Amino acid sequence: MDGANPCDIAISPDGMVAVVRSFTPDGNTTPSGHFMQFYNAQTGAQLPLSACSSGPNVSYGLLGPVVGTASKAYPFSDLVAINNSRAIIVGSAFSQVSGADETHVYVVDIGQSPPSPACLAQHVFVSTGETAHFQAHDVAITPDGMWAVVNEALWWHVFNLRTGALVLSRQHGGQVDSMVDSVEVTNDRAVVVYYKAVSNQVHTFVDLIDLLGASGPVQMTSTSHPNYSDWASGPLQSTQTPPFFPHDLSITRDGLGVAISMDRGVAAYRLSDGYLMGAVGDGQDRNYPGAPASGLGTGQADSVEATLTEAVAIGFTTPVGGTLWQVNIVALNLGGATPTIAPSAVFPSTEAGSEPHDLAVTTSAGNDINPMALVSANGQAIVITGVAGGAAMEVFATAPAGAQSIVVSGYSTAPKTRVSDSAFFAPPPILLPPNSYNAVISGTLLNPATNQDQAAVMYFPISAGVGAAGASATYLTLGDTSGANATRCADMAVIPLTSGLALRSSAPPDQLDANACALGGRDYIQFKITNPVATDPASFDYQYETDFGGSGTTWAAVDSVVAARFFIASVGERLTADETNPIQCFVHHQRAK
Repeated sequence: MDGANPCDIAISPDGMVAVVRSFTPDGNTTPSGHFMQFYNAQTGAQLPLSACSSGPNVSYGLLGPVVGTASKAYPFSDLVAINNSRAIIVGSAFSQVSGADETHVYVVDIGQSPPSPACLAQHVFVSTGETAHFQAHDVAITPDGMWAVVNEALWWHVFNLRTGALVLSRQHGGQVDSMVDSVEVTNDRAVVVYYKAVSNQVHTFVDLIDLLGASGPVQMTSTSHPNYSDWASGPLQSTQTPPFFPHDLSITRDGLGVAISMDRGVAAYRLSDGYLMGAVGDGQDRNYPGAPASGLGTGQADSVEATLTEAVAIGFTTPVGGTLWQVNIVALNLGGATPTIAPSAVFPSTEAGSEPHDLAVTTSAGNDINPMALVSANGQAIVITGVAGGAAMEVFATAPAGAQSIVVSGYSTAPKTRVSDSAFFAPPPILLPPNSYNAVISGTLLNPATNQDQAAVMYFPISAGVGAAGASATYLTLGDTSGANATRCADMAVIPLTSGLALRSSAPPDQLDANACALGGRDYIQFKITNPVATDPASFDYQYETDFGGSGTTWAAVDSVVAARFFIASVGERLTADETNPIQCFVHHQRAK
């Protein structure tokens, strides 16, 4: 599909439908239909989409975070959300039709059997002299499938997902480009986060929406940070005026509260009434230098995860001599009339210059009370074997002797590859002894023997309360086995009903042969841990996929591999040698083995 850069992919929970959102480098509208692509995830066949009401604008383009001028570089979080019956797709760009910046939202019915996507509604928000719509950032669907919430620069919107109707919009006047996630939802609440200047200082704003109001969805509260009296502890002083850029948010597993990470601290709210539980200052940054300008991908992926009673957050400082980072655990007490938040434990990194990237927390019923946390960073993996009370921490080196560290954050050298998820507890715990997991980290390794980047995976067994020795970690270099061709990790997904994982990587644009993946499976690899407690590479049952060409997922893709039930979908593109013109977009379908 000429001229289309993939930027996000999602698959329905039943494994039936996959949808891809793409954009054009110049953001123009065309009648080509390349910008929303639907696939039967079980057969791989592309599905036609019945036209939306605006006709050709169904293929409206979108500018990505590394394309175009600075004023037109639109970083984003998720552009696609999907359940078994609906998909909602968002995007923004300058329109040659209206001559203005626009945000488009499409609601598509995917619930037919066999799958036959039909556009329920298209909403076009056009910038005028008084209002602006230009940066679609995040979208989320409530678990019951009733509502969808979209956040963009200056606005948020609520849609009835069953009818496709817009039911509530608010011009919040803020920006969203420094965030990983900016929307989280339950069946009755939505939390939207953004930032804007207050008295020449950047503040984080948190809006709470009641989705089940008597007359429909209604905004309940809007709170801004910093309010120095809110910060329970930490190195903040009343004389400091640091920027308080928001970064990530996570709802507690019982749906009663939400934790929000921002530069310098973590705040928490009770969702029933928007009660501000307080905030803990930790002096940690969450946005790497330049992140608000150049977009998501320059630093961390997830930076906060909420459990039932804790929030786990990663952050970093940049003292003289290199980056130092740490894990902060914050206790959340949601009970009683005055719920509270308080610092609980701190785990500092042990490697100067290492930067944190992603965070995962176990989710099995047996570990809800005292889950484990996994952090991926350049050169390190840290496992906290018991979050409640801050139990033992294990540190694992993520590179073998004589090799450079795995790089899991930021953009690689050209082409600009987005690193998405890089930390997982896998395979599904039901297949393992009680409270036992494999911690898995993916990244990019510079092989010193070949001086080429190679995708890499490191895994190690871990049990709740019992850490494995660092020497037991198993390290695998994936991609081209000869080391002659570069491979950069982009995304990883757990395959739910197997003990497997799918890894998406990319390759430089000078490798444009028609059978690119035949040179070692650089773009996609699927593997299993067949023996969950083994510590040697032979316990990996992996195979390279050679039926999928292209130079990999580049430019600005958020998710580039997704899985549901036994089915996997991944997306990539091929570039011309100057890295500026995508000449084809590939979508790959695979049934898990």
